[in-house]
Amino acid sequence: MQNSFEIQELEGKYMLIINGIYYTINEITYFILNEIKSGLPFNQIAVDVEKKFGVSASENDIESILQNQINPLFEKQHKLQNSSTFWLKKELLSFGQYEKVINPFKAIFKPSIFWIPFFTFLILNLYWLFSLPLPTIAITGCEEMLLLNTCVYVSLFVIVMLHELSHASSALNFGVKAKSIGFGFYSVFPVFFADITGIWPLSKSKRMIVNLSGIYVQSILGILLYFTYQYFKDNSGDTFFINFLYYIFIANAITILVNLFPFFKFDGYWCYSDLFNAPNLGKRSKTLVSSLIKKIIPFPFLTDSNEQSSFSFKNLSLIIYTFFKGLTNIFLLFFIGKMVLNVLSNIMKIDFSSEESLSWCTIKNWLLYALFMWVIGRIVFKFTKKGYLTTIKFLK
Repeated sequence: MQNSFEIQELEGKYMLIINGIYYTINEITYFILNEIKSGLPFNQIAVDVEKKFGVSASENDIESILQNQINPLFEKQHKLQNSSTFWLKKELLSFGQYEKVINPFKAIFKPSIFWIPFFTFLILNLYWLFSLPLPTIAITGCEEMLLLNTCVYVSLFVIVMLHELSHASSALNFGVKAKSIGFGFYSVFPVFFADITGIWPLSKSKRMIVNLSGIYVQSILGILLYFTYQYFKDNSGDTFFINFLYYIFIANAITILVNLFPFFKFDGYWCYSDLFNAPNLGKRSKTLVSSLIKKIIPFPFLTDSNEQSSFSFKNLSLIIYTFFKGLTNIFLLFFIGKMVLNVLSNIMKIDFSSEESLSWCTIKNWLLYALFMWVIGRIVFKFTKKGYLTTIKFLK
């Protein structure tokens, strides 16, 4: 038997963890695996099982449990939950490096004091996002605007790190240690992440607090940013700082809104999944669509027959999710198409013979164009590859 596994007891549940995948096990199996991790031989484990549980067991019984129930789990081709859409993962901080930072703040995530301020601060931030007018004096100079953008991006980097540390702190409040905080790409978008897979055995309400804790802390920060902006707007003539406060508030509020959106695998996705007891939403949504298409056009390669036979169209939460996920994808296609045309149009207008083409602002635009075209190229490659694999599967 392989030794690359973890076991965990939390709130009366016993878990086996293999490569980040969680399995519910019974107490006897938990006890056996704990003995194996201690290096005890099967004959001694059998004696210990009989003493603790009063169950007659032999060395062969222990070996049979492992061979028939546990080893098959290791034989699966495990991949991390988000391996298809989440890539180039890089750990930035281990738990030991940030434990002392997050430990003092875990008390703010206690269920008894969480929900009322969470909804209050969230509603205020979203209201101000759509109602706050632009500063009366805007920054128009190219170099100054470039400096402003840089300051906003750096500040947003700090805010996103606080978001992930909040996930880790709230998980610690419920006895779960986040393994690490890192950086990677979700599909084509650069994101930070906190490895809080250990919250799976927690109750639904506790999981939702952990999933919403980053948004909660950002909402608190948004309140502070808003009132700081209002104070300096009325009492200071520093145009640059006033504009900085405005744009960092807007950027913070937009990231809150994006994280709430359940149609990407951000915080809102996991909350929707927990709220309606609907695990594997993305995969099941695709199954729903392919099942519906297959009813209209009988393509045998669209859906696995076992999946389809156990699938029901009566799951309202999944149908609603699938419908709005489809609308989101359609909107993104139009948005991306419009952006591609806009980028190509701007590139065509650049006068390469002009000295202005070598300015810092023009170079910044070129870098943004290059980044955008790389994103589009990756999307095209992803769907081309998917279409190719689907065609190969059909031809076989």
